[in-house]
Amino acid sequence: MVIELLSFVNLSMKKILILLLLFCISCDNDYSVSSPPDGCNDLFALNYGRGSDENSCEYADHTVEAGNYYYYPENFGINVGESVQWNNLSGYHDVVVTSGPVNVDIPPVSGPALIGSYTFTVAGTYEYICSIGGHASQGMVGIIHVY
Repeated sequence: MVIELLSFVNLSMKKILILLLLFCISCDNDYSVSSPPDGCNDLFALNYGRGSDENSCEYADHTVEAGNYYYYPENFGINVGESVQWNNLSGYHDVVVTSGPVNVDIPPVSGPALIGSYTFTVAGTYEYICSIGGHASQGMVGIIHVY
């Protein structure tokens, strides 16, 4: 029947039908339900897993909230070896160190989501901004003092 159908269509359509047929043959019909991924069900957790039903969440030592033109807290101190995570509560934000002993550049995400985390291993003062549009000029800046 497929061969009869192919005789009625042009060459390019034949190629498309053959590819579709091969695709369908290669499909597996496994409709089993997979278990949820490992991780945590809090989207701000470092080990977040979409669809996870686990509650054993992992977080950085310190948390900074990011929202419309702010980081909170915007100025604080930590010890060498401690980690910071940035939680994007709303909007589209990143974290870019503009002054400090180490360059840190965490790509932007749309919130609510975890922007990312960083473990500070070098002492110093880290000034950072959200580099999206004019966010920094509107006050989206922060400072972390690492002792």
